[in-house]
Amino acid sequence: MKICTLTYTYSPYNKGGADLYAETISKQLSDRGHEVIVIAAKPTNDKSLSYTVEERDGIKIYWFYPLNISSFCNIAKKPLFMQGIWRLLDIWNIHSYYIVKKILKKEMPDVVHTHTPVGLTPSVFNVVKSLGIPLIFTLHDYYLICPRISLLHSSGEICTKPHILCNIYKNFNKTLISGAPDVIIAPSKFVIDMHTDNGLFNLSKKIVLPNTVDFKLNSPEIKKDHICTQYLYVGQIISHKGIHILIKAFLELKYENIRLNIVGSGLQETELKNLSNNDKRIVFCGKLFNNDLKKKYRTSNFTIVPSICYENSPLVIYESFSQGTPVIGSRIGGVPELVIDGYNGYLFEPGDTLGLNKVLENSLNNKSVHNELCINALESFKKYDMSRHIEILEGIYAECTNESKS
Repeated sequence: MKICTLTYTYSPYNKGGADLYAETISKQLSDRGHEVIVIAAKPTNDKSLSYTVEERDGIKIYWFYPLNISSFCNIAKKPLFMQGIWRLLDIWNIHSYYIVKKILKKEMPDVVHTHTPVGLTPSVFNVVKSLGIPLIFTLHDYYLICPRISLLHSSGEICTKPHILCNIYKNFNKTLISGAPDVIIAPSKFVIDMHTDNGLFNLSKKIVLPNTVDFKLNSPEIKKDHICTQYLYVGQIISHKGIHILIKAFLELKYENIRLNIVGSGLQETELKNLSNNDKRIVFCGKLFNNDLKKKYRTSNFTIVPSICYENSPLVIYESFSQGTPVIGSRIGGVPELVIDGYNGYLFEPGDTLGLNKVLENSLNNKSVHNELCINALESFKKYDMSRHIEILEGIYAECTNESKS
């Protein structure tokens, strides 16, 4: 089968879980004998209005720079009025429309699987359907119902009453993509419900398919260092990830033999380092990859997901479980669908510094249950096996292509 992955970026420009997931499944499908092509936005302008092509890992990758006032990678650093113009242009990018259409007409894949269309714009949905190609769309975020993507106000609070302009934005997207995707996939029921409650994808088939990661299970023999309890955060260092909540809660702990390792980078790194007040128990590790990241999971007692936004289904939870490390997560979005309080980790209310502090205290004072949490984390990950995940995707693709031919 010829499969096209349509994603806003791809390695080596990966920024978050959505594009990492898109890359992982593309490689897995290629390894299973499928012909895979990738269309991705490039964050740097090579002064070309067309596209470039490279082949890597047996996959043909088409790159192009969507014409806009800036790249999606650095727009957050621009003045607010420029960010506003960028978002307006990102609602419908005529350049993206014609480039994607040109590539798809050339390749004519059996199916297109698209991911977060930031920088590409929802115009790509119409391109695919205009060519009569079955379209699968995986929901990774709230891009189509929130201009900020995160469903948060600028103050960082959860948005419960959208501004009139936000409703116009949502309804415009709703009109643009009405009936376009044949199948909607999401790793959490929460994110599907959020979109259907907002009137999107009423005509599409909807499937909840938990994420997977290309991490092998750690040995079931649990070995954690109880002399120095290690807590771990992995992800972007940005405000809606709630790292400030985590740091504040951690600073209140009066224990010496504990560590908080923060892995990642982002716009709030300097601010959060200042918040840490040179506490030697808090270590900013920068970005880690592959074996270094796996080792960090294995040597940690808990991974912490302190998000204050509606998380979909964070890959960090799957990664942590695969290494036998339980997760302390905020009770928001799709997190509670993965983290079961007292079984494979603990939950606390999002944004509740005191609540998180109490959970951390409890984890330090009840070390006798830690091994059981680790074993249960490993058991939880078995449900998210990579081979099974890819087989389900293959079944979805096959069903869509059969229906399009009938």
